[in-house]
Amino acid sequence: MPRHDRATRILIGTVGGQGGGVLSDWLIKGLLNAGWQAQSIGLLGLSQRAGSVIYYAEARPFGDKPPILSSYAAPGDVDLLLAQEFLELGRLLQGGFAHQDCTIIANTYRYYGTLEKTPAEGGIYPSGVIRKAAETLSGDSYLFHAQELVAQAGLSLLSSNAILLGAVAASKVFDLPAEPFHRAIEEAEVNVADNLKAFDLGYTMMRDGTLPRALFKESEVLDWSQLADAREQALPARQRGDYRRLLDQGREAMPALARGNRARRR
Repeated sequence: MPRHDRATRILIGTVGGQGGGVLSDWLIKGLLNAGWQAQSIGLLGLSQRAGSVIYYAEARPFGDKPPILSSYAAPGDVDLLLAQEFLELGRLLQGGFAHQDCTIIANTYRYYGTLEKTPAEGGIYPSGVIRKAAETLSGDSYLFHAQELVAQAGLSLLSSNAILLGAVAASKVFDLPAEPFHRAIEEAEVNVADNLKAFDLGYTMMRDGTLPRALFKESEVLDWSQLADAREQALPARQRGDYRRLLDQGREAMPALARGNRARRR
């Protein structure tokens, strides 16, 4: 059950242009409809994947005294980390916001960042690293591909934010009825029919324990020696000696390469 002697703190990592503002508004309006005091603030980075877009919200049930709510989260003092995209979860984890008592709800969908797309190859950040960090830092994490779940239910991919909202409303952080959030979605007048169905899907799966704890495809991860061996075998025989000498020079110049750092197979 949620605790009400302090404001509940929610940090949302989103992607510019993917409906993070709508998701934040749904959450706040749903909480207000449920009789809570709530506010949020958006910290908008650069457009699309050149920077983070973060929303921070605090909420608590109405009481005798008006609460004093903060404008931003403190590391290690957040009750819910909600990530619209998986690398954004990684950014929040890197910021130190997760802890064993917080809940993590994250969409494992990847929308590649600018720095990931810049290198000729090998620039995509391995999702397995983020997964391991989430499962280590939090005792209550749900990592699933929201777009795949709504598609399997015959719903629009654009309703993926609503399935996240449903999981949040039914989570142990809030444990609230669905109706106040239904009203919030209806009031927004954005793809109402599919968003209501997607919300109910996330809400029901969280309530009945069928929401995946970890459901996504991870790319094979190789260490540098394995990767080098695989590349060498693909070369013509006459080039393999030069390639091996080049690798040896690289290891001498960068000792980290010889310590078994891991790389992602493309």
